[in-house]
Amino acid sequence: MEATAKIDPVRYGVMYEKVRELDKKVDKIETQVEQLVEFSNKIKGAWVTAVLAMSLLSSVIGFVLHKFWG
Repeated sequence: MEATAKIDPVRYGVMYEKVRELDKKVDKIETQVEQLVEFSNKIKGAWVTAVLAMSLLSSVIGFVLHKFWG
């Protein structure tokens, strides 16, 4: 006995639409993840810059205070 599979065009169309919608969602998620990674890299750079600036500022203040009050 050979089983023949019949394809229901309505169910096939529904599944095809679902796959297209999911593909669009995946593309949107990929774009958002790329934007998040880009933003994270910017934040890391800003964080390093802020730490260096605070270190420099505290060194200058310490030096000035040491000269005048030391």
